Amino acid sequence: MPDDKKPSVGFFGYVRAFVRMWRAFGKKQYRTFPWRTAAAFLFALAYLFDPFDIVPDYLPFIGYIDDAAVFGLLVAAIRRDVGKFLEWENPLLAGNAQKTIADQQDKR
Repeated sequence: MPDDKKPSVGFFGYVRAFVRMWRAFGKKQYRTFPWRTAAAFLFALAYLFDPFDIVPDYLPFIGYIDDAAVFGLLVAAIRRDVGKFLEWENPLLAGNAQKTIADQQDKR
């Protein structure tokens, strides 16, 4: 199948795949638990709600830069793990997901 005929994944496709990944893990079908992403999620959650940041939030604009960086790193980790799950679930779909991300980054 040519690359342009593959189904599009998009943002909501990743959200649905993330939910399917956790369900498959819970049913012991998908055995690769994303330990680093789970740890990153807990760290990000604690950091975002902790009042003591590296850059205090009361500083206009720059106070939220560190929070955005932590959130961005978390999203990247989740995308990586969902991509691995998609490869496990359906190699054709996973190739399109990685291509879609690369295409979006090239447009920036």
